Amino acid sequence: MPINLQATQYQGVNQDSFPRRRIVIGLDFGTAYTKCVVHITGERRQAIQFNESKEGISRYLVRGLVSIDEKRHFHLGGKYARSFDDLKSALLNKSMQGQKLACAMGLMSAFLALVLRHVREWVLTKQSDVLSGHYIEWDLNIGMPTDSYTDRILMDRIKVAAAAAWDNSFASEVTIRSVSDSLEKAQIKLRKKSLPDYISIVPEFVAQITSYVKSSSRQNDLHAVLDIGAGTVDFAVFNVHEDDGDDKYPIYSKSVKPYGTFVLMRECLGAGEIEQRLMFEIENEFDYSQYYRPMSLHNKAMSQIKSGFNRAMTCYPQSPRWRSGLPLFLCGGGKNLDFYKELVTCVVDCREFIPGMSNKAITRSAFPTLDGLNAPTLSSKDHDRLSVAYGLSRDIDDFGLLIKGDNWGEVQSYSRTSSLSDRFVDKDQV
Repeated sequence: MPINLQATQYQGVNQDSFPRRRIVIGLDFGTAYTKCVVHITGERRQAIQFNESKEGISRYLVRGLVSIDEKRHFHLGGKYARSFDDLKSALLNKSMQGQKLACAMGLMSAFLALVLRHVREWVLTKQSDVLSGHYIEWDLNIGMPTDSYTDRILMDRIKVAAAAAWDNSFASEVTIRSVSDSLEKAQIKLRKKSLPDYISIVPEFVAQITSYVKSSSRQNDLHAVLDIGAGTVDFAVFNVHEDDGDDKYPIYSKSVKPYGTFVLMRECLGAGEIEQRLMFEIENEFDYSQYYRPMSLHNKAMSQIKSGFNRAMTCYPQSPRWRSGLPLFLCGGGKNLDFYKELVTCVVDCREFIPGMSNKAITRSAFPTLDGLNAPTLSSKDHDRLSVAYGLSRDIDDFGLLIKGDNWGEVQSYSRTSSLSDRFVDKDQV
């Protein structure tokens, strides 16, 4: 069937005369790279290919960079002189207001619109054998840093930018004017509480852990995850528990700190606020072994991890994992750098790291292979790079009940008509 990228359906298909097929788009909007996994009901999950000529994980990454041509049209990448990066960090800066905030929201929305257009084109083209002759129902789940999830100001920014991006992805061209118009419409919908319910914002950590909890490798009780990104190091200690058929993952500690690979590179170079686009240019050739290990960054990251384990032990001291072994998943684009591997070695080998913990209580573990993921040329060792997007490709109703803190409390059941944030319960709220 012919494809019309300005419509949600194949040409000639309508909801009254054709059987329905549902597609969930899981979009992991990262600081450096964005990843996407889609799930067509009844089919294997598909990793979206952005660079089909490349091999391995590079095939599935799209750099967080947009440029504007002389006609004021947006394009993915830095093809044109007016180019912009660092899209995610700017939007999550709570102090940003006025024209700078409007610009940040516009750039993020334009980028997401172009990504979503590519995703929709890829799906309708590559999966036409299973989708043609069906009316498609689309859902979009976008990840957000866990630390920002309970911040209503940041949540509203993401919701508006995402809704505008989805609408703008159907435009004939993504332009400065179309971005501005779509954002204005989304802002009005936010005020009227009428933003589309098929677009959901999900904590990245929850999506990543859902990939594990719903897998054949799942085990109950305590786990820890250390995710090394370009901008941040995310650390969390969580429990896996099932109660009356519902998954619950109490988050006993979590933190997001600016200790990622680009920060490490700046520390090594003594370069201060070096532009992010330059970091991209040199990251593949940068030889960290030629520089002394930045001890200040090492100590900060160690403090982050130690504080997290201390908090978790205070919340759940009776866990048998403190004696038998608590798995630590090392994930993210920086997981293979010696600096971060040595950091984990220090954590694993450090005797008396946490009072009451046995000497070998923390065990280094690889993030499990993602069940049923179709991602040609991708090594199983790099499945963790797509774990957030993979988790996001689940139906929003599949996410387990979240409890943050040391009190189980009372947690509401969830339906699509309520916000996922209704399920994120802080210890101070119960």
